[in-house]
Amino acid sequence: MSTMNISLPESPKDFVDDQVGARGYDNSSEYVRELIRKEQDRQNLRGLLLEGAASPPAGVADADYFGRLRSRVRESEGRSGPGPAVADIGRTCSGHGERNRRGGTERQRQQHPENR
Repeated sequence: MSTMNISLPESPKDFVDDQVGARGYDNSSEYVRELIRKEQDRQNLRGLLLEGAASPPAGVADADYFGRLRSRVRESEGRSGPGPAVADIGRTCSGHGERNRRGGTERQRQQHPENR
């Protein structure tokens, strides 16, 4: 591992020291490495978002699309078990009120074209 020395004014140094103690890092180097990793992730995500925004639409995200997505998730759950985010696909972006097993609220299901 390479070494890099940085100079900070007293206020930022105190901030780093406080963060190291409050967040359980062993030293300031660990804290700074974590900040760098987070910034790299942020820049990578930004690049992916810009790339996606510049690309042509892949299709319509309608009820059929989400139905196919749920089917793929159910198939993958059978192979590897659900992850925390996978188990809630279709339920996390629902409106207010009690959610049901199929996702969404009772009112949303009643308003869906398939249920009219």
